[in-house]
Amino acid sequence: MKRPVRSLGFTLFEALVAIALVLAILGVSVRLLDDLGDAKERTEQRLRIVVGVSEFFDLLQSRLDTATAVDADGGSGIFGDETSLVVNGCRVLPNRLVSSDSGHPLRDRADLEIRVARDVLEVREDRGAWSPLVPELVAIRLRYFDGSDWVDRWDGSDGLPVGLEVRVWTSPWPAGDVPAWIPAAEEEDVPPIDGDTDWESIDLRGVDRREVRWDEAPAPDRIRFFSLLDAGSDREASP
Repeated sequence: MKRPVRSLGFTLFEALVAIALVLAILGVSVRLLDDLGDAKERTEQRLRIVVGVSEFFDLLQSRLDTATAVDADGGSGIFGDETSLVVNGCRVLPNRLVSSDSGHPLRDRADLEIRVARDVLEVREDRGAWSPLVPELVAIRLRYFDGSDWVDRWDGSDGLPVGLEVRVWTSPWPAGDVPAWIPAAEEEDVPPIDGDTDWESIDLRGVDRREVRWDEAPAPDRIRFFSLLDAGSDREASP
């Protein structure tokens, strides 16, 4: 009696199972690649923020080291509030070294301006164009030490401040929390809501906004204290 010959090929069921497994593996691979791409993008964005904050601190330190009590017009050398700052000082500018009408290059003055615009920390040097330095900034807060107390504003009437404190927040805050000391950006007009409203086109992030004082805010990501070398002599000379 002859035994039945067993087929060496795949049955239809086995072929379907194999195809399903291949598709499942492809789906997992695609999701994994997407996750890796998102992680890479988040890492690069975070790196840009960290590098931007470090560059900002280095730039501010270099300008504070040469800050003067008065500007080129005899006004305040340093003035600012909780979110903006202007530092005037002495600096050798390369573009003035070749200019015959710029005077002695060692007597040149320059200024640094800092501001927050639409959640981005921007700087401007020597009255040039504003340039972004720290993207996706959550908040920044500046305080000035007058020798006895910390104040939120400085107009230079008493010369240079003794110290400057800079707090920077770059990590997201709890949903809806916003810094109360930073002016809100101008909001776009929201169309009237009716039965035909396209809800996906309306930004509702500001509906439940809660303004948080600086002492209620999460711990800042970076804190830096700056001291001004000539502040003491300037204040002693003030009447």
